[in-house]
Amino acid sequence: MISISDDKTVYKWDLTCPTPHKLLELDLYPTDIDFPISKAINDCFAIGFGDGSFRLITKMGKTEKNVSEAHKGAVISIKWSGDGYSLVTAGEDG
Repeated sequence: MISISDDKTVYKWDLTCPTPHKLLELDLYPTDIDFPISKAINDCFAIGFGDGSFRLITKMGKTEKNVSEAHKGAVISIKWSGDGYSLVTAGEDG
């Protein structure tokens, strides 16, 4: 499991260990996170940010894609499609 927090940290949790592993430190405040449910695309996840941007990040912590101007205002929701090939974002800009 992977989680984000207001301290700009992404943690990777192993169900066999009670303490998380710090996967990476972010330079922006995260607002939402989502994972594709498709087995075809399962090596990365998406994080939305308070500045209106979002990123695709691998499970190893490497940024694969950075979209800096997705919204004017925060990304309030980010979701993968059922097949894992499309991503939708919603922002404060409506």
